[in-house]
Amino acid sequence: MLAHVKELVEQNHSKYQAYGLQADIFAAGLQRKQSEGKVVFGSVQSVARNLASFDSAFSLVIVDECHRISDKEESQYQQLFAHLRQHNPQLRLLGLTATPFRLGKGWIYRTTITAWCAAMITRCSATASTNCRCAI
Repeated sequence: MLAHVKELVEQNHSKYQAYGLQADIFAAGLQRKQSEGKVVFGSVQSVARNLASFDSAFSLVIVDECHRISDKEESQYQQLFAHLRQHNPQLRLLGLTATPFRLGKGWIYRTTITAWCAAMITRCSATASTNCRCAI
C-alpha cells in the first residue's frame, strides 16, 4: 500500500499486522527499507526514489489517499506505476480516498466501492498464490 506520509504508512502497516499478517515497510522516514516480502507498505517518495528495489512483478498496488495522484507522467506515482507495469503489464491499481471528487476534474473513479469487509481482505491474503505480491 502506498501513502504520501510516513504516519499513514505506519498506521496502515499496524492495522494489517493486527490481523496476524506479516508485511514489509519501505519508508525512509520510518528508517526501514524492506521490499522482499509478499506485501509491502511504502511511502511513494521512498519507493519512487528506489525503483530498483521493486524490480519483481507486483500484481496489485493499493494507494491510500489516491485523490493525490497526478495525471502528469513525471509525477512520482506515474513513474512508479510505469516501472511496475514493465514487470507486470497486468498490474491492478486500487485507489482509496474519502475525497473522490476534484474541482476542475470531477469524479476520479470509474467504479466506486463503498465498503470492503476485513474478512475478505484476510481471506484473500491467506489464499493468495505464492507468486502474488502486493504493494499494500
